[in-house]
Amino acid sequence: MSTADVSLHEKISLVEKVTEESSEDVRLHEERSLLDLVATKDKKKDEANLYDDINMIKIDDENKVSTPDISSSLDDDDDEDSVKQRHENHGKRKWFCVIGCAIAHFVLGGFERSNGVLYIHIQNKFGNGASDIAWVLSLSVTLKLLFGPVASILCTKFTPRCVVVSGAILFGLGLLISAFVPHFVILYITIGVITGIGKSLAYQPGLVVVGQYFKKRRGAAVGLATAGGGIGTLVLPPLFETMLNYYGFSGGLMIISAVALHMCISGMLYKSPTRRKLHRQSLISHSCERFHDSRLINSSELTEYQMAETEEQNKKAPNKYHKLWIGRCLKSCNTVKDKESSSKMLDFSLLKRPDFLMFCVGISFLALSFNSMLIFIPPLVKSRGLSGIQGACVMSVAGIFDTIGRIASGFILEIKRLRNFRKLLYNTVMFMLALVIFSLPFTVTFVEFCVVAAIFGLLIGTYTSQKSVILVDIVGSEALNSSFGILIFFQGVGTLIGPPITGVFKDEYNAYADGFLFIGSTRFIGAFILLLNNTVKCNNCKPEFSIK
Repeated sequence: MSTADVSLHEKISLVEKVTEESSEDVRLHEERSLLDLVATKDKKKDEANLYDDINMIKIDDENKVSTPDISSSLDDDDDEDSVKQRHENHGKRKWFCVIGCAIAHFVLGGFERSNGVLYIHIQNKFGNGASDIAWVLSLSVTLKLLFGPVASILCTKFTPRCVVVSGAILFGLGLLISAFVPHFVILYITIGVITGIGKSLAYQPGLVVVGQYFKKRRGAAVGLATAGGGIGTLVLPPLFETMLNYYGFSGGLMIISAVALHMCISGMLYKSPTRRKLHRQSLISHSCERFHDSRLINSSELTEYQMAETEEQNKKAPNKYHKLWIGRCLKSCNTVKDKESSSKMLDFSLLKRPDFLMFCVGISFLALSFNSMLIFIPPLVKSRGLSGIQGACVMSVAGIFDTIGRIASGFILEIKRLRNFRKLLYNTVMFMLALVIFSLPFTVTFVEFCVVAAIFGLLIGTYTSQKSVILVDIVGSEALNSSFGILIFFQGVGTLIGPPITGVFKDEYNAYADGFLFIGSTRFIGAFILLLNNTVKCNNCKPEFSIK
């Protein structure tokens, strides 16, 4: 081969080598461009998910999932469908919670308004005095109220569903054991303690969950939820009277225990929105960690150099919503830990508020008379020469108008012109209840008892259903769980001593009239305290002390 041929061959090889290197550079450049495009799409997708996580925290006043202000920059049809689906599920869930709360009030309200029927049959079986039997029944109601703070803590540690189902099982178990007790003293443990704790766990979560779901029309929602108590008062007292007469004390209590277990259905319908919010907040926390390199970190953890670099990068942000997005993420990330920790606490600093403290004290006096009324109205009817079934029918009449009062008061007190006067109207109802109680010792015939029971039912329905609404007006919905638990603790103090004192009047004077005059006086005192409370303004509304 000649020298010219070798030189030509080397030139051709060199050209081919250069061509291959150039092709390799083009291929690597194309691969890098493709990877950058994929990374950009992934980042935009993560940003869209983060926007959705942040803006799903707040639920607006109409109980709708709020849509983000910057959603116009994120054209993702799948995300919009997801938001609509969440809103639809949220709307359905809140009404299932109302139904569950109505079932709970049907069982609990009907049972407690049947205490007078149970009082007569316990007295017939064991022959004890009025004060002794009143202690058993009042202990059950008292523990239901005194364990309110415990139920609040358990609801934050676990779920309302678990708490209510556990309480329903305890409630039914206590009644079932009571059917076979040989001595009256054991009823203090079975009916008094076991059923009392069970009722507490089953009662408190319902109103809290409903109050958390409804921002507007809360009074109407609570009125519908508590209307089950009026229906229970209509149905259960005659049913219990019939069962106890037909099957005897043991057989009747076994059937009543089966009725109590129906509260498990109520618990299965509950799902607290608080846990859903915490779940979304945890998603944001993880999202913030994913975007650590994109300046989504707490500014307090940055060095001066990093803060300067972050500020410089923010100025170069291509998206006009980028600064707003970073600010909202920082705010959300900084508050996640605080909200998660505060949800596990019970605020006793609320007792430093004069308006809340006076409301609790007033309700304790009102509860002192309320439980006594439910226990001693059927015996009062029987003492007038009427039958036991007529006494149960009087309570049923009260139950009919109780239901009307709960629903009507919920809608009436939500009228805009009356909403600002809701506390004053509630206070007026308490004074009217005192007058009704004072009239009972002078009632003789069955018709008179039915008329008084109808007025009593209307007023007591308003008192029961709007109590949590007035509480929200005082402390706000954010503190409803803690405040409601503390409030029913105060109620428990009143219900513990009210019926036994009324029973002492019966044992000493062999008549129920003096006892009703006593509980009417306590009702008047409680109404007067609430009247004073309407003049108190709270200047310190921020809780400072809480315990786990």
